[in-house]
Amino acid sequence: MKKIISDFPVGIGKICFMSALVDILHYYDVDLNEGDLFGLCEGNLFYYGGIEHLSTAEINHTNLIREFRMGGMKYDVMQILDVLKKSIGLNIDAFKESDNINNIINEYISKDIPILSLVLRYYLEYCPGYKVDNFSHTITIYGIDDDNDRLYVTDTYLATKPISNYKGKMLMDNFIKSLNLSNAVFNMTTPYRLFAIYPNSRVTFNSIPIKTLNRSLINMANKNLDDNIIDGNIYTGIKALNKFSVDFEKWLEIYEDSILKTILEAVHLLITNYGGPYVTCGLLGEYLNRIFLREDTIVYRNLADEFIELQRLWLIIGNMCYRSSMDIKKDYIIKIIDKINNLILKQKRLYESIVMLED
Repeated sequence: MKKIISDFPVGIGKICFMSALVDILHYYDVDLNEGDLFGLCEGNLFYYGGIEHLSTAEINHTNLIREFRMGGMKYDVMQILDVLKKSIGLNIDAFKESDNINNIINEYISKDIPILSLVLRYYLEYCPGYKVDNFSHTITIYGIDDDNDRLYVTDTYLATKPISNYKGKMLMDNFIKSLNLSNAVFNMTTPYRLFAIYPNSRVTFNSIPIKTLNRSLINMANKNLDDNIIDGNIYTGIKALNKFSVDFEKWLEIYEDSILKTILEAVHLLITNYGGPYVTCGLLGEYLNRIFLREDTIVYRNLADEFIELQRLWLIIGNMCYRSSMDIKKDYIIKIIDKINNLILKQKRLYESIVMLED
């Protein structure tokens, strides 16, 4: 039997998890965009793991994107959902890979409740080049066809150029396989794979108290200024940025050009994609601008402009890394490091300015 939620929307996003959640909220006529959710979930927490534990030989045969553990999102999906649950009143029913997936999907789709799912892109047959891609990803289920063993899914972030989306069929067998994230490039710290999400009420951005909006900003800034380390070796916030810069200088000293090329290619991807600082500074700028448009208070406009400028500067650094990977010049890499250090100081100052909103 086929069950499909009619008129389920699909957008194009910057971060697959956030944009999939936006589609679900838009289905319920909840007026929030990706920047709003990113700000409310206290996004922009930069984290970084480093590669000092790898030998030179291992660097050449390891997925560096996985080893760097570098990005600009919260490390734990459940923390994101918990914050959003409190700030905008979401109901969230979570299920593990081992649960009776078919029955769960049928139950919620029958109630016209879409399901957000964490998956491995390797099994998404509609993705270009999917069989070489072990990245964790987020999709939304909006229908099921038991007779033909198919699901109907939306995907807001296909890694094409430019980024594109998908709405259509997916084999149930591939979906079940995709729930095993043990080999994913970015491991999920949660055992849950499916999330049935539905709001308590029809929230609008303007209905959220300014105290809630400010609290998310201040919590985000404080976490970036704290010296937290996750799982013993993943640095966060300004501490992570500083370690990244120090490591960059070490790489220049200890690695030959062929290794530097591999590292620079990975750093370019991490800065400009996968929830890296180019993407996240832009989303935070959008969130701050939305607050300014509502509150008409210049401090939010100034902060928004500053984070949009940070986004531009991070893109420049990412592109410099890519250019440098094609023609290794030590003097040019030193310029990149200097720009990164200046950017770190700028970000630290901005976080300190956000903390002052508490007054």
